[in-house]
Amino acid sequence: MNKNKMGSFLKSLRDEKKMTQQDLANILKSKYLTISSKAISDWENGKTIPEIENLREIAEVYNVSIDEILDGERKQDIDFSKKYFITDEHWISNYIGNTYIANQEQINLVIDTFNKLLHYRVKNDFTINEEREFRFLFENFYNLSEYCVSEFKYDKKDEYLFLKNVIKKVLFQITNMDDEEKIWELKKLIMPKKELLFNINTISNQCPKLEGDTDKKFKKLEFWQKDILLMCFQVYDFVTVDEASYGSNHLKEYEERTGHEFNKEQITKDILKYMIKNGARLNNHYLNFIKRKTVQRRIIDRVEELYHLCKEPIKGEVYNEDNPSEPLKYSAENNSKNRFIHNCYYDLITTFDYSLEELYELVSNNDEFTRDMLINAAKKDNIDINREDKYIFSDLSWRIRYAKEKFDEYKTKEKEIAEGLDEYDKLLAKLNAGEIYEPVTVDEFCGGKNCDDLIDYCYFWNQFTTRDELIRLRKNPKTEELLKEIDLLSLDEIRNKYFAPEVRYE
Repeated sequence: MNKNKMGSFLKSLRDEKKMTQQDLANILKSKYLTISSKAISDWENGKTIPEIENLREIAEVYNVSIDEILDGERKQDIDFSKKYFITDEHWISNYIGNTYIANQEQINLVIDTFNKLLHYRVKNDFTINEEREFRFLFENFYNLSEYCVSEFKYDKKDEYLFLKNVIKKVLFQITNMDDEEKIWELKKLIMPKKELLFNINTISNQCPKLEGDTDKKFKKLEFWQKDILLMCFQVYDFVTVDEASYGSNHLKEYEERTGHEFNKEQITKDILKYMIKNGARLNNHYLNFIKRKTVQRRIIDRVEELYHLCKEPIKGEVYNEDNPSEPLKYSAENNSKNRFIHNCYYDLITTFDYSLEELYELVSNNDEFTRDMLINAAKKDNIDINREDKYIFSDLSWRIRYAKEKFDEYKTKEKEIAEGLDEYDKLLAKLNAGEIYEPVTVDEFCGGKNCDDLIDYCYFWNQFTTRDELIRLRKNPKTEELLKEIDLLSLDEIRNKYFAPEVRYE
């Protein structure tokens, strides 16, 4: 109950009737209620409220309900489905105008109104009108958080009534907190649906334009929401469109339109700098982590696993010209060249014009395609090579994507086998010495492995900290250090130095 709001409402009702305070006192006196004009003044100034037995007569005089007096406003018959018209799945087909702008305005209205109502609820009970609107917004744009469901044992009946009771219980428990902490505790109970979250795709591929729609939305975010978006760099490069992969004509058009060359790494850095300069901070609370523990493993089990990876003969089938329905089976020594032929050669030979020996040597001695290999592939595909490399490789990019994927798979597997062979010999020596078990380190990755999962995890982790703790976990000096170094480091170096998962030992 808001005494000031009730008082203002009582004054407005009296003014509507064109009555003085003494006029009202006289009317109430005729109803056998002895109320002074001073008492009426105190009601209207929010100093006191009418006794319960007086409310019925006052309501009758003003032609309103007792609930409306207590709420400090008349009950309104608002059709919220029209006010928030994006709840209609067919609204776009019926809308005249720019649907994108309309959608953004609606989302802003939902977020602003919901936050305003939450702030109001911290100090006051909802009026009937506020309760109806809050319920409509919750049921259409929000869900109960996992924390709310598990911590307060949701009984799967009416979600809103459950939330209403939990809010009341939480506010009773946190009476000593300041208003911002109270709001934070209430927000832990509620998870916005995807359409309300800041769409990270709108900040991908280019920095937001100053005073543009995305810029305004980012600046309106709360500090922790900005931190979450920055911490998405753990698993996200912020450039999802490779302008150089769509051919030289597209690349030239991009350069003419933007006035600069396409540089994926620099664009990503510019976006990181924009986020930091506009309030985002490195925040340990949103950092993925690795749970590390030591366990005892049977040596023979690992030896068997390594044998299959590194030693077991390579088996396969080839076409049988004499009997096509029954391919010829073969078995070959498990060595680097045979693995190349079996796993990689036939995927690469369609792209490059080399002999088997030449291609094997090039792949073995390089961790990525060399310029000579790319020019060879371009010649084979009749691509004009009498141009700048960036245009040659742009025309080639899409055509070699499968070969690149197979090349990377092969190199990764060869590295794993090289390490495995060394481990295999050491473990055999242990077995021969009579050892049965060995201690090994086991890592369990915890957090989001892609952008959507990471954002979900961050919202989930919010439920286990206070707002003050979250502020303390922001790494302000480290963020300033990153901002100074960002143009001196590669993206991999930035990620390894500032965004690498924490290791927590069990």
